[in-house]
Order: sequence, then C-alpha cells, then structure tokens
Amino acid sequence: MKNFIFNILIFIFILLSGLSNYKVFKSYQEQLPLLADFNFRQENPILTIEKVENYQDFYPNLNSTMIPIKQLKANYYVRDNNLEKTLEYTAEGDKLNPFLFIGDFQRGRVYYNLNKIDSSYLYLKKAAQGLSRNQSHITHFQKTLARLSKINELDSLFEKVKNFSEEAVWQNQMYFTSLFKTLKDGHSYKDSLNAEEALKKYPNNRIIRIAHQTINLGLDKIGSANLFDKEALKYFSEKNYENAIKYWGKAIEIIPDDQAYYFNMARSLTLNKKLKRSDSILIELKSKSFFDDNGELEFLRAMNYIDDISNNKFRVCNLLKESKQKGFKAAENVLIQLEEQIGCF
Repeated sequence: MKNFIFNILIFIFILLSGLSNYKVFKSYQEQLPLLADFNFRQENPILTIEKVENYQDFYPNLNSTMIPIKQLKANYYVRDNNLEKTLEYTAEGDKLNPFLFIGDFQRGRVYYNLNKIDSSYLYLKKAAQGLSRNQSHITHFQKTLARLSKINELDSLFEKVKNFSEEAVWQNQMYFTSLFKTLKDGHSYKDSLNAEEALKKYPNNRIIRIAHQTINLGLDKIGSANLFDKEALKYFSEKNYENAIKYWGKAIEIIPDDQAYYFNMARSLTLNKKLKRSDSILIELKSKSFFDDNGELEFLRAMNYIDDISNNKFRVCNLLKESKQKGFKAAENVLIQLEEQIGCF
C-alpha cells in the first residue's frame, strides 16, 4: 500500500514537473520577441497588442535578466498611449523587481507621450537617478527637462553622467545647450569645453558639429558664414567660379571645420581648371579631424585627373575604386563608363 501511494505521488510530481517545464519553455519562447522589442525597438515595438496580451506573465513572472514580464508587456501600452494599462502593468511589475526602475521609466514615457510633462518629469527623474547608467533613462529625462526649460538641471544631470554616457546623451546636451542658451544668457566656458570634447568624441555627428559651431562662434559669425555661402552658391550657379572660390574661402575663414565648404571650393577650382590647387585642398581636408570619409573626396580628386586620363589612368581608376568601396554612388557610375572606354576594373 505504501509503495502504491509513493508511486502515485511520484507520478503526480512528474506530471506537475512536466507541466511546469512546458510552461517555462513556452514562456521563454514568448519572451524572445518581447525582449527583442524591449532592447532594440523600445520606441516602436512591432508586436501587436492582441498577440502580446495572450503571452503568459504569471509563471514565470520574471525573465532571465530579472525584468518583470508584465513590464515587457507594458512597453506596448506605452506605445499605444494607454495610460490605464501602463499604470496597471508597471505597478504589478514593480512588486516583483522595483530595482531596475523600469516602471518609473515607462510611466514617465507614457505621460510624456500624452503631453503631461510635469508627471513625466517626476517619474523619469526617479528612473534617471535610480539607474543613472541606463542611456534610455537619461536621454528621455533630458528631453523632459528641455520641454520644461529646466536648463540648470539639464546641465547638472549631464555633468553627473557624461563620463559614462554614449553618443545620444552627448548629442542631446549639445543640441539643447545650443538651442536654449544662444538667444538667452549665452554659453559658459564649461559649455565650450563640453562642445570641444563632444566633437572630439563624435566628429561625424552632424548635430554635435552644428551645436559646436553655434556654441563657440555665436549666431553672428554663423550668419556671416551663411551669407558668404549663399553668395558662393549664386556665383557657382552662374558659372562664375572665381567669385565662388573667393566667397567659400571667406566662409572657411569663419567656420574652418565645415567639410561642405571645402568640397564646394574644390569643385569650383576643378571647373575653373585650377586642378593642382583643388587637389591640394582635398589632400589638406583629409588630414582634418572633422573629415567625414564617405568616398566623396576620392571622387573629386579623380575628377581632377580624368580629363588627362591617358596619362593618369592608374590614379583615376584607383581613386574611383576607393570612392566606390566607401559607398559613394557616383564613383560606381563613372567606373562603369570608363570600363567601356579604357577598362578600369
């Protein structure tokens, strides 16, 4: 009799274990797309709310990284601006693990989306302070501070986190600094130092580059450079390349780190048959710290020699191949034409 009861208990245990293992396995399968959306598509997750609602979130109720599954699902209610469901699911998730501050972050996001910025500020501040190395928490809090024009708090936040922050945090700070302070109290020495450091860290970030110019030059100088650029473009369209060169030179004197000015001047020099000077400017540009190596420079250099291709075939072909490898589409088109004429490949 004892053996019979024991066998029954063993059978029940195995049955329950099998059921438990199945539910855990099923949950892990469902967690994969939830986690992919959460990690890589948080602002615009792709799963439908109907599908998400059918995923189990009570056994297990945490994923392998200790994120409450309720809060993985709450991400979709944030996307849909469903305040009631977001508050419900984030509150339930907080009971399981409040230490990641995901609930505060998601509540702050949904309030921001609903234009309830004061409420967003309260929750995103908690999220940013609670997990200050989380880049999403910081960037969203930066945007909320900007909406509320809390510039001093924005600066203070950045000084606390900048040493371990990524590009998005630096970009936000530079953008908001240039936006708010240019027309108000002006920029501080600290702003200038941060702008220099930002440009050094991320030289190919266009927003940071423009902000750097605004912070360090001011609107008056930028306005003057833009006027020179406008004049140069006018002369260029009229094929008055001599004056186009002159005015882009003036623009470079004011803003010496704008790649477009150098390229435009080089094009004008090429069309004005001043090929050596054009090539010299392009070679000089390549050594600049702000140079964005997208293949256009090699293409422009090739154009300086293409009229005398019989004596410069090797140089032209190599420059065009290098330009093509860097993704500059025009180089590929020219290479195809040259292949038919002289064989470049």
